[in-house]
Amino acid sequence: MSCILRKSLLVSMLSILMLLPALAQKAMQKPPVAPKQAVPATSPTPAPVSINNLVVKARFYGDSVVLRWSPGNALFWQKASQLGYRISRFEVNEQTQKLTEIRSLTPTPLKPWTADEWKQRCARTDSLAGVAVQILYGKAALEPGSEISQAMDGQMDAANRFLIANMVSSWSAKHAKGLAMRFTDTDVKRNRAYVYALSIANTGSKATIGDTTYLMVRTGKVDPLPPMPEIRYQPGDRLVTFRWDRRIGSQLFTGYHYERSADGGRTYQRLNRKPYVNIAARADSLQNEVVLIDSLPRNYTRYLYRIVGITPFSDLGQYSPTMPVSGLDLTPPTAPVQLVGTNVPGSTIVKLTWRKDKTEPDFIGFVIGRGTTSAGPFKPLSDKVLGKGTLEFTDGNATEFGTNFYVVSAVDTAGNASVSVPVYVPIHDRAAPAAPSSLSGTMDSTGRVILRWKHNTEPDLLGYMVYTANARDHAFTPLTPDFLVDEFFADSTTLQTLTKSKFFKVIAFDKSRRASPESDVLELKRPDLIAPVRPVFDRFVAADSSARLHWARSSSNDVLSQWLYRKEAGRDADYVLLTKLNATQTEYLDPTLLPRHTYDYALVAVDQAGNRSERSFPQRIRTFDSGIRRGISGLTVQTPPGQPTMLRWTAPAGSGHFTLVYRRDNGQFLHLIDRLPGAQTTYQDKAVSNGSSCQYALKVVYPDGGESVLSAFVGGQK
Repeated sequence: MSCILRKSLLVSMLSILMLLPALAQKAMQKPPVAPKQAVPATSPTPAPVSINNLVVKARFYGDSVVLRWSPGNALFWQKASQLGYRISRFEVNEQTQKLTEIRSLTPTPLKPWTADEWKQRCARTDSLAGVAVQILYGKAALEPGSEISQAMDGQMDAANRFLIANMVSSWSAKHAKGLAMRFTDTDVKRNRAYVYALSIANTGSKATIGDTTYLMVRTGKVDPLPPMPEIRYQPGDRLVTFRWDRRIGSQLFTGYHYERSADGGRTYQRLNRKPYVNIAARADSLQNEVVLIDSLPRNYTRYLYRIVGITPFSDLGQYSPTMPVSGLDLTPPTAPVQLVGTNVPGSTIVKLTWRKDKTEPDFIGFVIGRGTTSAGPFKPLSDKVLGKGTLEFTDGNATEFGTNFYVVSAVDTAGNASVSVPVYVPIHDRAAPAAPSSLSGTMDSTGRVILRWKHNTEPDLLGYMVYTANARDHAFTPLTPDFLVDEFFADSTTLQTLTKSKFFKVIAFDKSRRASPESDVLELKRPDLIAPVRPVFDRFVAADSSARLHWARSSSNDVLSQWLYRKEAGRDADYVLLTKLNATQTEYLDPTLLPRHTYDYALVAVDQAGNRSERSFPQRIRTFDSGIRRGISGLTVQTPPGQPTMLRWTAPAGSGHFTLVYRRDNGQFLHLIDRLPGAQTTYQDKAVSNGSSCQYALKVVYPDGGESVLSAFVGGQK
């Protein structure tokens, strides 16, 4: 068929389906046999076509068309069962795109059989008929409770009845007819196109949304029966498990029958009385398969299975290919118990004894296995199976310097085996290993620990265990979960602790689990990453050009030094290191201050590892001005014969100041004799008479009004 022809046919079908709601409503309300009202001149507005409330399928059988339907939910099903269904058929001429015939197939609404009709038309042994009567006319058993709980129980009961009605209608054509969920149209012709309209027999004049649905059926050919999905099966111990795709199967079938043949396929026996339904417990990937498990009469007997699906029209689909199945004996005999092994001292001979409490019909004997660990693998110690009456065994070649684990397996004719609990048998050697020696190690700034020691030379050495403690006199605990085979161990430890050291020792073990003496204890000091506690200023004394600070030292016991910082308050400059003090000092005199200035001080404690404490809370001080300034120094007086008295001195640094010269004659009062520039450092006194006794003193006066103290008196005579 060309693309243009397919497109034309699609447009034609859409045009026809748009007219079907009005035609169906006219046919339902006014059957051709006994019209109740005149046909309107124009078609009414098409009613909405539901895709949820009425779901209908059809199948052409060659001489008839069978319709199977189901309402979309339980409430709609109850409503439809009370009012009944109407079915109309429209014959479509696909060439002219016209409706050639409109017929009502249900002059009276199609309703479920009454209880009496079920009794008349079905046998008393028909269990499905009893189920149908119960879901139609049985009363719901509601638990006492609130109105809400009873309403919820009622909804659940209606949903269960609706589900069972659909299942019964899919499994039996007769019961589907009795439930008014199936209709057979026998008046059909080949190679025709029919459109069926299915609706609820509403008593009102208007159709409810979703009450009518339409389906086109072409009678050109009979559709083949659907095949079973591909089946995978796995035989077991007197059972077999079948699996197939649930998603494919649920689109084709509503249930299944499975049959078995014990005579090579000549006859089959159906094994399920009712259709098999495997409902998914959860909507996840684990429930994507239908699983069918059947028991087998006996193992090692060949059976043939086949499975067939049941279509929604109660037809059986195509049988699956036959599946040959033979059960396998997978049940082992009971395991031996009380396995005991002993080593003959001074040898590699091990004697084993055990017990078996039950002797199964297919039990044939024992197999002894030996391994190096309790988890195996275990190597058989004999080429043959020991007799079923054997309850002891001697192994003359146990590993002298190794581990010897033994198991005993009970074996049956099918090769199934059950294993005893493993038993360890130590080989008694002469002495324990020597203590590990030359234990050394390191601990870096990240807390990573590396340990090394000298290799032991014992031939039966199994390995080493490392032990640790936080103090030399504490109990040492194992640090390694299992034995170390190398003379090397790496570990990590926390550094955020007040414990300054960590202690280690190593013990060697031989293959008999005999422990060596302990190695020497190794102490590794932790890198100090914890800053000391910061000092605290507690008092100070300020002067005009100095300050004495006092503080409480850091409480940390590893402080090496204290760093004193200073900055001038009110400026943006950061602290400047003023001096470094020893760890025990608690006061400091700063003589380098300026009067009327404010300073901030801070202390930092530094420990032996170079860790610095946080800066102390700052101590602010302010100096005052006493008015006393620096004076001259080194004043001397010389009286050369025949010359004036000469004064010499050293002037203070700076400029702008001046020097006052005072003299005291013959013990009299002091009086000012001259005023000199500040930079001048000599002076001649020409006014002193010969033979008089006098003393001199100097004072420096500064521009801001400050003065130095009067210098010491120095005497002279002319």
